[in-house]
Amino acid sequence: MHVMASEGVKGRVPVKLGLLHNVVIQGLAPFSGWLNYFRVGLSKKLIQELNRWIIRRLRVFLWKQWKLPRTKVRNLKGLGISHNDALKLGNTRKGPWAVSDYMLMNFALPAQWFVKNHGLIRLR
Repeated sequence: MHVMASEGVKGRVPVKLGLLHNVVIQGLAPFSGWLNYFRVGLSKKLIQELNRWIIRRLRVFLWKQWKLPRTKVRNLKGLGISHNDALKLGNTRKGPWAVSDYMLMNFALPAQWFVKNHGLIRLR
């Protein structure tokens, strides 16, 4: 992935607590302007990889905000994950970055969830 792009996203999607995810997603809006400026030199694969990385970073942000295992389980169940799977995922000892790439997290928090519910602008 392009180093400048990943550093820009890291600056706009902090993993510290206390921020609303809507505010963080709105902070990513200038990225579409960045993309339009560099569109000529960027490949489609790089843009898809950057989209995937942004979604994963947003999942890490939410996972860290949920903090306690019981909160994680409750929120996962609310997003359509079965009770047993929510218990396994909510009580895992893996770190947030590893959990953000699990199949269950992709099911619970798909990219369309961020687009539809929170207005994330996908890079194209």
